[in-house]
Amino acid sequence: MGKSTYVVKPYPDGKDRWKEFQEKSIIAIGWSALGDVSGKNRDEIKEFLRDEYGLEGQSLGSAISQFYFFYAEISEGDYVIVPHEDVVLIGVVAGNYNFESADTDEGYPHQRKVSWKAKISQNSLSSELSRKLHTPRTIINASDYVSEVEKLADKFAFP
Repeated sequence: MGKSTYVVKPYPDGKDRWKEFQEKSIIAIGWSALGDVSGKNRDEIKEFLRDEYGLEGQSLGSAISQFYFFYAEISEGDYVIVPHEDVVLIGVVAGNYNFESADTDEGYPHQRKVSWKAKISQNSLSSELSRKLHTPRTIINASDYVSEVEKLADKFAFP
């Protein structure tokens, strides 16, 4: 199969971007001051995070882990789940990392295109997957749930 599944929270730079994620068919993260990191490796991005945001230690480790997941680990064809209140969007990543400079001031310039497949109640998820949504991180690897997410996307697919 080769697909992975990621939970991506819709709050880049601490602002609710649920509406923008849907309307623009994107997922996005903040860290605007980093600028376009296309072609940069993990160590270079880590250095930028340290220099631009003054992060150190565990905060730096957590930040680079989250950013790098978005930048390099999530791939075209992977599933994403975006939770908001009592619903979730399920989509398939449809593009590589893109720095959208027009959204820098809005706080969500690091983006990936997504093809939204379904919007469902969180009650439709297994209790295990539902618990994953509440992990206190921006991006969560939920690849153990690929099969469940595929079935939900098919069952509740947009017309």
